[in-house]
Parts: sequence; structure tokens; C-alpha cells
Amino acid sequence: MKTTDSTDQPPSGHDADVLSEDRFIRLSKQIAEEIIAAQARLIALERREDTPARQHETELLWRQIKTLEAKKSECEGEIARLQERIRACRDARDRKTPHQAGLPSAKPGEAPAGRLLDAIRRKTTERALAAPAQLPFWPDAVRGVPNGILRSALFGAIKRGKRRYVEREVFASVQGIDILYTGPRLDQSDLDVWQGALHLARLAPLGNRIEFTEKSFLRLIGRGGEGGVNIGKSDRDWLKNALARLSANTVEIKQGPYAYAGSLVDEYFRDEDSGRYVLVLNPRMKVMFGREGWTQIDWSLREALRGHPLAQWLHGFYSTHACPFPLKVETLHKLCGSATGDQTLTDAERNKAILGWRDGSLIPALDVLVQACLQVGQAFSWEITHGDLVNVSRDPSQSQRKHLQAKPGKPLADGK
Repeated sequence: MKTTDSTDQPPSGHDADVLSEDRFIRLSKQIAEEIIAAQARLIALERREDTPARQHETELLWRQIKTLEAKKSECEGEIARLQERIRACRDARDRKTPHQAGLPSAKPGEAPAGRLLDAIRRKTTERALAAPAQLPFWPDAVRGVPNGILRSALFGAIKRGKRRYVEREVFASVQGIDILYTGPRLDQSDLDVWQGALHLARLAPLGNRIEFTEKSFLRLIGRGGEGGVNIGKSDRDWLKNALARLSANTVEIKQGPYAYAGSLVDEYFRDEDSGRYVLVLNPRMKVMFGREGWTQIDWSLREALRGHPLAQWLHGFYSTHACPFPLKVETLHKLCGSATGDQTLTDAERNKAILGWRDGSLIPALDVLVQACLQVGQAFSWEITHGDLVNVSRDPSQSQRKHLQAKPGKPLADGK
């Protein structure tokens, strides 16, 4: 009887999807390398004298980068679709014969679904890190931030003063995001500094040295008045303290299929030879900037909210939602990291404290955000309905509008 070797058999649906996924990952990596090369040429052009020829070449490079980014986005969409099919197939197989699924056995008391999700996170994170460690490119007028950061209490709307040190504390976040944090509490001004670091880091592979002067960085994040003319010693000392906080921590974050563990700033120091400061960001941070995993924050609007930390937090949080869904006042209170009511002893006292926070902090912050949005020509409105539900309506970004058009009738919480 004629036998057929298993290698001659056509691949199963699952195996075909795995092969296709690997092919698209390789293609995405190739496109990412082309984007990095184009960005490097763009940076080199910016150092040349401003001439019509340079302007023309710059415009061509921008078009090339946008085309490549669109192709990369299509690849990542196809990868996500294939991964969803692969997960569904493996999940079904794991339910039938978990010992054959190639995954570690569940620990006593551990749900199989949780074990499977952790295994998927490890695999998708490893695949994401196989490509060049380059952040997505965004324009100067915005700042790119992972959604998991903006939808949590990591950079809280907290009061000034002495920072509480926490050790592996679970921070409040929306469903699908888990955060454990060790280090000094961080606030919205720390987020300004981290956004500035990411903004500079987007021009080169992660892990490279990011060099700057104190004054140029403070101007970048809007400190010291218009143009940084009022930058003084207190601003420089504040920046050093903020960078120290951002490097003296460990964040363990699970965002969708990806996971990251490390500090927000790997290292920072002053180069004594050049007199410039040097920052280094962890290359693994790239996994937090996966497809639909990050948001472009309108920097002019955030600057207009300076001095209003809760309004800044609300702006960042709602910027990650194409179509915001109603949330309870108490939920927003937890997510923003407010300490109001922490010292109360009874439920009645806590409820009273949260009502006070609603009237004295949340409502004024929402009003400030409405006015700031009006100044830059953006629509933003809110109301608190029965049951203390906060309903927000805002203008989605251009990419968010595309998502809404692609998925009519479905509320989205996508970034960018």
C-alpha cells in the first residue's frame, strides 16, 4: 500500500494561518526598516540649508513615509486578523486536550483561559520585538502615548507635594489593561517629561542615546513661558527630579496581547564631555505601540490645560476613545488616581467624599476642558445623568473616524 509522508500533505487551516502570519511579520519588518531609512534621510535633510530643492525632497520623503506606514498598517491588520484565528483555533484545541496544546499546565487554582492569554502575550511580545525597535512616527503637533498609560492611574491627577512610594501596587485601569507599579507616584507633569522623551525617541531606534540640553528639552515640553525665555534654576532642578522619578521605577503592564516590564526611562545622565544630557529608553517599550495601541495627543490642547492636572488626565483618557461610553463618577475617580476618600472609614463617608470630588474637582475640570477645546476649534461636551453616569461627546481624530466608518454602530475605544 502506498504511504504518503506527512510533509506532502497540504497544511491545515491553522498551519496555513501560521505560515501566512510569519510571512506578514517578515514583510512588516522589511517595511519598518524602509521607514527607518526614510526617516534617517529626513533628519539629514533638516540639517541642510533651506532651499526649494530641499523642500521638494522633504515633501517626497514625507509622502514615502506615509505610504510605507499605510502599508505597514495593512500588514499589522492582517497579522492581527490571523492571530485572532490562530488564537481561536488553539483555544478550541486547548479546551479539548490542553496537554497537547504546547502550553504549560495550569497551576492549581489558575483558570485555563488566564494561562492561555499569558502564553499568547509572551508569543506576540516576542514576535513584536523581532522587528526593529522603532516607535511609530507622528507629527510635531502631537505626542504619541500608549493607551494603557492614558487609561489608567499610572500618571495620576494627584496633588503636589511629597510623593508616596509604592511597591508592586495594582493601579486602577480599564478592562483589558493590568498595571503593577513600583516606585514614587507619578503625576501629569511627569507625563509631560515622558511624552517629551518619547517624542525625541521616535526619530531613532529605541535603545539609542537621545541627547539634548536642559533648556531645549524644557522648551519642548512648554516650560519657562513662551519660547522658554523664563527658564531658570528651579525649572532645571524640577526636570532632574522628574527624570530621576521616571528612571527609578518598574512598570509591569499588560495591554491586550502584549506585555512590558521595565522602567519608563532606562537611564539618564549628563555627558561631561559635551555638557548635554543623555536618555535611553528600553527597546522592549515598542510593544506598547502596537496597532491601535497608542494615541496621538494634541499637544497645544494639553499645554492649554497646564495647571489643571485632572483636566489634563481627562483629555488624555477621552482622547483614546473614538466614541466615549458612559462611565460612573466613581469609576473616573478611581482611574485618575485621586486620593479623595482614601482615609474614610465607612461607605457613607466615602460616598460623601466622592460626591464632594465630583462637584469640587470633576465638574470644574470638565468645564475647563470644554473651554480649552473651544479655543482650538474642537467639540467637547459632557453631562452627568441619572445614576451619576458621565456622558462625554467629542470630535474623534481622523484615524478614529475611519474606524467608526469601518465599524458602524459599534462604540470604539481606539487610539491615534
